[in-house]
Amino acid sequence: MGFILATAAMLELERSVPLDRDPHLKRKTDVTNLLADPTKIKQLGWEPKKTIKDIIEDLIHYYLVPEHRKNVL
Repeated sequence: MGFILATAAMLELERSVPLDRDPHLKRKTDVTNLLADPTKIKQLGWEPKKTIKDIIEDLIHYYLVPEHRKNVL
């Protein structure tokens, strides 16, 4: 499940809302899909400390604090 769908599920948002991309807003340097394969670094003994769920929860809890939203556009 992608980051956006995982976040929507955690916030219990309706999945029926379509996510549209406006092609006019896409810049030449925008990356449509960015994927990483941690296989090689894991072979050296690295393991992630947090899951994607943990990261999303951290972001949600951070932005629920009004002081943290002062400089957000």
